[in-house]
Amino acid sequence: MTGHTDWLDAGFHLAIIVTILFAAKLVFEFRHRFDWKGGKIGYAAFFAVLVAIGLIHAFNLLAPHLLPLYGATPENAQLNPELWPDSHRHLTLFTIALIALGLTVTARGIRTLLAMAEASEQKFRDFFDNAPISMTLKDRKGRFVLINKTHEKWFGRPANEVIGKTMLEITGDSTFAGSLRKSEKFVLETNQALETSVRWNKADGQFFDWSLTKFPIRSPDGSIVSIGTFGIDVTERTQAERELAEKTAQLQSILDAAPIYISLRDAQGRYVFVNKLVSDHMGGQPENYIGKTLTELYGDTPTENLDAIAMKVLETRQPVLEREINPPGGSNTILRYSYLPVFHDNGEISGVLSIGQDVTEQLQAQAGKQASEARLSGIVDIASDAIIMVDKDHCVATFNKGAEQIFGYAAAELIGRPLDMLIPEAFRAAHGDQITTFERSSRISRPMAARGEIAGLRKDGSTFPAEASISKLQLGEETVFAVFLCDITDRKRQEKAIRDSEKSLRAILEYSPIGVAIVSHDWVDGHVEAKRLFANDALVEMFGGSSARQMVDDDIVATWIDPDQFHAVNENMKNHVDLVDFEVRRRRIDGAELWVSMNTRPVRFDGQDCTMVWHFDITERKRAADALKESEERLRGIIENSPAAIVLKDMQGRYLIVNKRFQEWVNAGDRDCIGKTAHDFFSKEFADRSVAHEKMTIQAGVPTVRERQTTFPDGITRTTWVHRFPIFGPDGECTAVGTVNIDVTEQRETENQLRQAQKMEAVGQLTGGIAHDFNNFLGVVIGNLDFLVGGLQDNADLLALAEAATKAALSGAALNRQLLVFSRKQNLSHKVIDLNEHLLDMFDMLRRTLGETIDIEAKHSEGPWTANVDPGQLQSAVLNLAVNARDAMPDGGTLTFETRKVRLDDEYAAARTEVTPGEYVSLAVRDTGTGMPPDVLAQVFEPFFTTKDVGEGSGLGLSMVFGFTQQSSGHVEIESAVGQGTTVSLYLPYRRPETGTKAKKTRGHSQSPRRDGPAGRRRP
Repeated sequence: MTGHTDWLDAGFHLAIIVTILFAAKLVFEFRHRFDWKGGKIGYAAFFAVLVAIGLIHAFNLLAPHLLPLYGATPENAQLNPELWPDSHRHLTLFTIALIALGLTVTARGIRTLLAMAEASEQKFRDFFDNAPISMTLKDRKGRFVLINKTHEKWFGRPANEVIGKTMLEITGDSTFAGSLRKSEKFVLETNQALETSVRWNKADGQFFDWSLTKFPIRSPDGSIVSIGTFGIDVTERTQAERELAEKTAQLQSILDAAPIYISLRDAQGRYVFVNKLVSDHMGGQPENYIGKTLTELYGDTPTENLDAIAMKVLETRQPVLEREINPPGGSNTILRYSYLPVFHDNGEISGVLSIGQDVTEQLQAQAGKQASEARLSGIVDIASDAIIMVDKDHCVATFNKGAEQIFGYAAAELIGRPLDMLIPEAFRAAHGDQITTFERSSRISRPMAARGEIAGLRKDGSTFPAEASISKLQLGEETVFAVFLCDITDRKRQEKAIRDSEKSLRAILEYSPIGVAIVSHDWVDGHVEAKRLFANDALVEMFGGSSARQMVDDDIVATWIDPDQFHAVNENMKNHVDLVDFEVRRRRIDGAELWVSMNTRPVRFDGQDCTMVWHFDITERKRAADALKESEERLRGIIENSPAAIVLKDMQGRYLIVNKRFQEWVNAGDRDCIGKTAHDFFSKEFADRSVAHEKMTIQAGVPTVRERQTTFPDGITRTTWVHRFPIFGPDGECTAVGTVNIDVTEQRETENQLRQAQKMEAVGQLTGGIAHDFNNFLGVVIGNLDFLVGGLQDNADLLALAEAATKAALSGAALNRQLLVFSRKQNLSHKVIDLNEHLLDMFDMLRRTLGETIDIEAKHSEGPWTANVDPGQLQSAVLNLAVNARDAMPDGGTLTFETRKVRLDDEYAAARTEVTPGEYVSLAVRDTGTGMPPDVLAQVFEPFFTTKDVGEGSGLGLSMVFGFTQQSSGHVEIESAVGQGTTVSLYLPYRRPETGTKAKKTRGHSQSPRRDGPAGRRRP
């Protein structure tokens, strides 16, 4: 029984120990959940009591078995065996009570724990639902398990319509849902979180941009059971980023176009921005420099000084102005750079802004600095914006022309006056506070208002909206401020106008005088089909329609003459290829043709992509253009076929238009003349005179006329009448000079011939009258002398005197006959004779008269060459010419007579008024004598002109020859040059041999070769 009791006792103790250990474990695990009074001390005490009781039970369980091992018994261990049963009972009751108390407390703790867990879950639910971001939980198949209120708001659907469904089932957007599912699969496959962005285009045209973070949610064994998603609406941010990118691109374009070197480096010296001028100078593209330092780009040596300057700006937070450097890159360019610190909004320095200007030429010449300052001052003055320098007392120091125009003040009125004079009173206090704050800050520049807009006050008291910025400059020890201001009145007005125009666009289109249509484009059967969606009244009137509805309903192709052309144009419009001033023939509804100029632009209309087409009726303009073209062609024909040389020059003297006659005169074609000047064709002296005449015409502003004699490049010397006139543009300024050159050479020669003929006629009338009187006197003298000679036969001395007087009187009578011939007052005995035979009959007399030193030759073609002349006067004329030739050959020579038949045509006669066109027999008398200079040749036919000594000639020989040819209805010309001899050509009217007279053919004699060379020509 005792053994059985011992085993029961041992089992009881063992159960108590296990229960205590379980309670201790439970207390230990939930120690941080309970909120007992006493805190951690109470937890520790309760845990210690449980451990102590467990040890006691363990001792009671093990003591009876352990003590014998050490040779001890309850007795020798001084333990009272009678007390063991009572101690067991007491210990058991205490343990049971303590366990009951622990279980009671544990139950209360568990209830408290559950209440705390429920409160914690409610807090989590409140946080989850009220979070400003979207929070969702999906299972592995993409079905929503949990969503918060923000997500419900985004999608406009409550949780009960979302839970258990996929995104494709909710939205029906396969593209959007597919993108999300792809990112979720990535999380499932990689067991990693993923950040992504996505755009949802709603059916109503709106769109949302979201930034999503997807992450795995794992079970205790590490497997993924669901996917959590945090979403942030970044629509406004992406739009702002897009606008910022556009503005950044605009700023990049402006800075790239700036004629200065601009770069920005961060606090570590790495390039953040360089403009195109910097990259071009350094030999690369801008992107090659971004993120790199000067040392990384060019090494240490050439960049030490530049890096030192940048580091100084970063350390001192002060700008370094106008430092001259030789930048890396291998060039000799000297740049004047200013280094300006750039600050974050929190005042921390973020980098260095470098602004440079090429000053190489300024340093090469001392005067360059003044020139640069003058140019800079000029730029400031011509700037349309206001640039105002303000001193430390906020008074105006400089006031440019743009500021004068904007504010209405002259610079002198504001220099030294407070800047507040330009600010409306209501804004002055706030403006003063802003400048004071800016003056105390470390910033270099800032806008003068939160949004960059302020109001300005003009001299007349009116105000205007403006944008302004202020910059701080340190000039030596003095701090000054530069204010840059522009009047944005026009811009504000334009913005308002744009807003107003949006409201009234349809009204404008409706009542526009320009025909406007809006056309849609759809692909039908492989081609683009167009349909009018809108037509205004002007278009209806242009095409003769009855209403806009008719124009919309009718087929567009019906108004096109060429359907193929319509389809080609329509396809271009579909592809957004704009038409600009595209001219085409169209057809009205009534069938009449008209010309239309079309311009197109893509537009959105009624929710679809369309094309707006402007129609301009240019029918009248085309007709006028055709008429103008026809008129120009006629004018061009007149100019080209004008006998005058016509040219048009620009203000620099370059030929713009030259006609054919001018091209002939200068031996050049049209392309060879256009763009060239007079110096390219004429001598410098003539070209300079021509340019001076053109300038005089321009200054006078009226046509001018001159006459000049010019040797043109074709080798012909012409007397021209030059008429120059200015050409004025629409603004009244002279734009060109026109010149009409009329060849008056023949006219002037004709006038000279007329004057000569009039003079000869006057002399002939005078000499003719005197000759008649002398003839009467000489008749009396000779008759009386004849009687006297008959009565003085016995007186030899008186007879000799009488005979001498008779001889002299006869010589006077012969001279008188010459005068009568010259004056054409003597009647000639004309008869038809053969000149060849007549000359042959004279040769013996001529040889005796001329002497042995003169060789006489004859050259004539086979005749007979008959002419109607006075044989005696012809003989006298030939003798005169022969004697003159002999006198011109004192050392002997050759005298040649040449006869031939010639025809003088209309062109020849037009230049010689005394010549009648027709057939002539030409008799040329040519000598090899000394010849005559031009001044003598010009006077040879003058009466009484002679180069012989006194008493050796009367000066009437050639005058008599001239008179003879004139009375014979002929013509005489003389050619001569010093050292080349003289040729006198008589042109006598040809007459056929008289009927019944047998003409004897004559053969010509050989002739020595004619000496060629320059010769003067003289004709009366």
